[in-house]
Amino acid sequence: MLEYVSTRVLGFSDIGTGVRDYGKGIIRISSTSPLGSTLLSEPNRHLLVRVETRAHDRVLAIARPTPNLTANEVALEYHDRLRLSVEKGAQVEISIVAARRIETFGYLWSHPDSIIRYQFRLSVYLTSIALLVGSLLSVALAL
Repeated sequence: MLEYVSTRVLGFSDIGTGVRDYGKGIIRISSTSPLGSTLLSEPNRHLLVRVETRAHDRVLAIARPTPNLTANEVALEYHDRLRLSVEKGAQVEISIVAARRIETFGYLWSHPDSIIRYQFRLSVYLTSIALLVGSLLSVALAL
């Protein structure tokens, strides 16, 4: 069961990180937030998370900590707010949890940044080819 917390949703222009964050699929969370305290521990500093509203609208984003937010605020870019059906500055109940592996795979496969998307796809293709060649070699050596 997801835990929903009443949160004020801001834009990147409100916290001064706009140029760095636009178009990169980022959510800014305060590390003191009940939503981000466990997610943003040191080893998971830039974790892919699933943001969900009570209406079950979802978006995947990379969680990054910022000191510019209070404990009950998050910052999302315009397109993510549209997908969640949330107005800028609105108070809404949301849940933020770590994304599952399959969600991470899908996110990287269709990432908005073409460099990340192509690098990920190339690594999947090369891994598949290596597994296929390794399987064929093991069968050939067994004969």
